[in-house]
Amino acid sequence: MIGRLRRAALGGLAGLIGLGMTAQAGAAPSPPGLKPGAPAATEGQDGSRAAGGGYDGAVSAATPKGMGVSLRYPAQWSLTAVDGHTVVLGGAKGGADWYTALTLTNQQNPAPDDPVAGTAVLVTETLRAIEARTVDHERLRQAPFHYVNDGPGADGEQAVIRFMGAREPMRSWVVVIARTDIPVAHILIYSAPDNDFDRGLPAAQLIVESLTVRPAKP
Repeated sequence: MIGRLRRAALGGLAGLIGLGMTAQAGAAPSPPGLKPGAPAATEGQDGSRAAGGGYDGAVSAATPKGMGVSLRYPAQWSLTAVDGHTVVLGGAKGGADWYTALTLTNQQNPAPDDPVAGTAVLVTETLRAIEARTVDHERLRQAPFHYVNDGPGADGEQAVIRFMGAREPMRSWVVVIARTDIPVAHILIYSAPDNDFDRGLPAAQLIVESLTVRPAKP
């Protein structure tokens, strides 16, 4: 419960993509690429991956109940189910990633006949929800996202926004991945203090890159 409240306070991450955030001026970073990837990663005999930034190489795997996906995440992070369509992943209390979090939310795709187009709509709605609840927000970049794993996943959309949190500047990377089997999209939002965003980015990339869409049960 403490961890959940901490992450909710971080930016409203437990809500249905209704994050309250603002931005500060500065050099606009690029999103982590059209095809995300954990940079400079190596794989050991135990299947763990080592990379710079916010985790030490040990990796856990999960198939969150009811989410329709499987994924990998840093072993020292925790995965908390908020409700039937939202989970939050974040660093251990007192650790370097305590104030970083990645939220995975499922939402109905507003364009079931064109799922990829629907992801662009959801990214825009997410950014507008952020902007409606904040001031001095700054959209840094928006670009396509390419899904490359197995299963009924499809391409999507991504964006980066910088904002002022309750106590300090922060940044979020928003990724929306379409499904081709049911009219649902998977929304991932990685948020961290602006000074820590790049350091924690490899951990977020690991999660996003590993996310594999699982076929819906008949």
